[in-house]
Amino acid sequence: DLIKRGILGSIDEFTDGPLETINYIECHDNRTLYDQFVEYVTHRNDSIVYTETDFERMSRLGALVVLTSQGVPFIQMGQEMLRTKGGVENSYSSPDSVNMVRWEWKLKRLSVVRYYQGLIALRKAHPKLFSMTDAATIRHRITFYEHLNL
Repeated sequence: DLIKRGILGSIDEFTDGPLETINYIECHDNRTLYDQFVEYVTHRNDSIVYTETDFERMSRLGALVVLTSQGVPFIQMGQEMLRTKGGVENSYSSPDSVNMVRWEWKLKRLSVVRYYQGLIALRKAHPKLFSMTDAATIRHRITFYEHLNL
């Protein structure tokens, strides 16, 4: 339900319209998305092994939700290349070695970078789908099919 409400731009929560909400999965406060993945898998009590490819897939899924939801999308600098701050949760007073963007990672994660670029282009090309401005239009145009037994 939380994801569904976010996709709808929080119109039935705390906003009068989708342009009053910011959608994100990573921001400058707290850990980067990549560091959240590492933190999560480090504290699991099962034998599942996650790979860098899994982290890339999770990042793509998160970007898909953020960039196709109603509301204002927010992407943290470096998120598209799975930037890490070495697990530092609050890096406000950390040195540049923690906070800097390592641009060489763009080449390492080029497929993820291009995926993000594609989603941004899709959103820009179809504003009537992804940038609705009022709750009534959203309620009329968006339906969730939850019981298809697929």
